[in-house]
Amino acid sequence: MLTVFDLLLIAIALIFMLTGFARRWIFWVNSMGDSLVYDWKGLATYLLLHKKIMKRRAAGMAHLFLFWAFIVFMLVMVLAQFDFILPSFPGKMLSMLLDMIGLALLISIGFFINRYIRKKSNKEKTIPNRVLIPSLIIFCIVITGFLAEGARLSILNQQFSWGSPVGWVASLMMPKSPLLMQLMIRAHFFLVLIFIASMPFTFMRHVPASALNILYRSRGQMGGLSAAPGGKKGAGTIADFSWKQLLDAEACVSCGRCVENCPAAIAGKPLSPEKILQKILGQMENGPKKDLLCSDKIISSDEIWSCTTCMACVEHCPVYTDPVDKIIDLRRHETMCTGSLPSEARPMIRNLELFGDTHGKGAAYKTDWLQENEVNVLSKNHLQTDVLLWIGCSGAFHPRYTEVLRSMVRILDHAEVEFAILGKEELCCGDQARRLGQENLFSTLAKKNIDLMTQYDFKKIVTLCPHCLHSLKHEYSGLGGKFNVIHASELVITLINEDKIKFKYPQQHLLTIHDPCYLGRVNKIYQPMRQIGKAVEGLKIKELERSHENGFCCGAGGGQMWLHDSIGRHINHIRAEEIIDSGADMVATACPYCLTMLDDGISAAELEEPVKVVDIIEMVASSIGE
Repeated sequence: MLTVFDLLLIAIALIFMLTGFARRWIFWVNSMGDSLVYDWKGLATYLLLHKKIMKRRAAGMAHLFLFWAFIVFMLVMVLAQFDFILPSFPGKMLSMLLDMIGLALLISIGFFINRYIRKKSNKEKTIPNRVLIPSLIIFCIVITGFLAEGARLSILNQQFSWGSPVGWVASLMMPKSPLLMQLMIRAHFFLVLIFIASMPFTFMRHVPASALNILYRSRGQMGGLSAAPGGKKGAGTIADFSWKQLLDAEACVSCGRCVENCPAAIAGKPLSPEKILQKILGQMENGPKKDLLCSDKIISSDEIWSCTTCMACVEHCPVYTDPVDKIIDLRRHETMCTGSLPSEARPMIRNLELFGDTHGKGAAYKTDWLQENEVNVLSKNHLQTDVLLWIGCSGAFHPRYTEVLRSMVRILDHAEVEFAILGKEELCCGDQARRLGQENLFSTLAKKNIDLMTQYDFKKIVTLCPHCLHSLKHEYSGLGGKFNVIHASELVITLINEDKIKFKYPQQHLLTIHDPCYLGRVNKIYQPMRQIGKAVEGLKIKELERSHENGFCCGAGGGQMWLHDSIGRHINHIRAEEIIDSGADMVATACPYCLTMLDDGISAAELEEPVKVVDIIEMVASSIGE
């Protein structure tokens, strides 16, 4: 039974814990507002199954055992303070359960201590105290519990007890000392209090912080950006971040999954999504709240400009943090407030401002890609069509991708699809401007395109570029432009399934598929390319090791197409090596950036028989033979 003094100690520990969390969280809690969107059912399901954590089987199982073992252990500790008397058999069953839970705790905490030792030995040769101390406290809590039980059984001269197997083993090494038993019981009790009181100041703060982050996690489209609230031009200091962005930093558990899957980090560039969050957290904890984040002392410019916004870090984060939206806000501040846009990207931004396209060609050359093709153009005399074919900057001006666009026109004509284009009036969707932090320029381009498209009557927009798809479908809606937008591969497989596309020529290739980040991971469109590959006679498909949601970036997203890649390895070279190692003789993709980057990467390998790089649309067009 607990004494009055014990109750006082428990109250002090709880006060320490609550005060600690209040002091840590007051900075962002005050700005939460009233209209919060939360999901208790989702949180309960997450805690019960650990589904996202279980993507890493070993770590997931260890965390699952640790979490539930500790919950049950603490619950039994509380109930044990009341005068419950159980019959012999149920009592022994409960005792054995506690022994098994204790063993699960020891194994799990041992796994994590070992993992952090190995992780830090590869980097800094030390383990942060905020990680090591709570792990050791939990370890000692379990050990003292077993020793207390062992001392009790030793005093009772207990023979083997199936109800307490671990305690019985401990009793073999324990003297018959009531004093030692009491010391172990008190040590066990005090360690639990120390653990509770220290939670806000150690790694264990992630328990409530991660739960809150899961409860309030974004339900919006992955990778969907919106304008900064209150007219802010990005984030110069931590005071400029939203409360949810700051909660992300609190919730980060430094598990390293984001770094392990980040193409920039894999290529040896300065970016570490984990460190971005930890640096923001460090500024929340220790630094003046008005210090600029983008500085050599906190977050370097090389870090924020290395990001491809591929969303791999978001996909793999077990507690739903989003490092990318912080990076974009930091870029916004750098470009719109300090004018620190990298010099090599400035000509492209200037082209968007003057000509409305990334290549600086202008409206006069917008339809040159047509050559001899005749395509309907929406105008005052042609206001309606079934399909609006979105051309995009690459489709209109990039020599390689104009071929893909002409292939798409052939397919639509072959399938007798009624379609039209915007012609010279179409402007860039603005994706690259937004990812580079030029929010105002994105808004200008988007509003002009929205005003233009709302003049016409069409059922759907079809685009070949996943970046255009994402902007038109998910980000224009924030500016009033709500359109039905699909990717070209989705339309093509529908036409194939409806028997409107007739294949004439087989293709004898071992095909592998590169999933564009903004088609696959971001918009979850994986199957159309694979279904098209299966529909073409003669093709055999071999998946890359990193595919689907684990797909590897080509290196061009997030404005990287226009930035110099001078640090570490080229991301597209790494992907090209993976494609070559697969043994495939053809790789298909469905993105103008990916097509260019994979072409360059495979060319750089200087093979006698290089892997052929195609857009999935070209492959279909060559098979219909028209």
